[in-house]
Amino acid sequence: PAPPPTAVPAPPLARIRAVWDGNYLSAALKLIREAKTEIDVVHFEWAWGEGTKEIQEALGEAAGRGVRVRVILDDEPRGSAQTIPYLENEGIDARLDESRTRIHAKIIVADRTRVLFGSTNLSPQSIRRNHETNLLVDNAEVGEAFARYAEAIRANPHESVSLPEAGAAPGAEAAGIRVFFDRAFEKALLALLDSARTRIDLQMYGTRLYRNDSSSPSTRLFDALRRARARGVKVRVILERASGDWGAET
Repeated sequence: PAPPPTAVPAPPLARIRAVWDGNYLSAALKLIREAKTEIDVVHFEWAWGEGTKEIQEALGEAAGRGVRVRVILDDEPRGSAQTIPYLENEGIDARLDESRTRIHAKIIVADRTRVLFGSTNLSPQSIRRNHETNLLVDNAEVGEAFARYAEAIRANPHESVSLPEAGAAPGAEAAGIRVFFDRAFEKALLALLDSARTRIDLQMYGTRLYRNDSSSPSTRLFDALRRARARGVKVRVILERASGDWGAET
């Protein structure tokens, strides 16, 4: 008789949880407090106050129990520069990017296996009062991809990071989800919009229409939305109220 077929193990599933609005702080603190070996933080800003104080203390406690904690922040927000000495005092390897390329990511990676990422800034306003969206993913492949991204930022913050999407060696997909870094976002977003068949809901802090620049990423976004509307897709967009002339034309 023929031997039984060899069982092929299913790929590991990622545990994924949406983290909205004021739930960010508890999710971040739990992630930090459960870390065993290393934590990487890549964030746009760190403004001292309610919420960020608790995160700083949790990172300091992690460093105190032997976890390697590394933080890199964009040098544009004033609060970031003021926060670096306090983080260093907690035994944390903290630095500014000192680069013309803006760090706009908001990422906490623990043990290269769990990652919290999305739109929440490390500021009291963002943590306590803003509408924000994040994902908490527990998966070794995804976590490894984010850890490598953090390492690339630290090694050369001046350059856009060109990593493949999270996946096995390198693969395009891990545990049923895809992750895109830096410039890979635009192509992925346009493909998503062009594949929509019934509805598109777009919620963003803001964008801007450059009518005379057809090559602008935001212009291509608006063109994709128009194409979707023309083929019968229901399109709904909500943006933050414009301040001055920023975004008003949009």
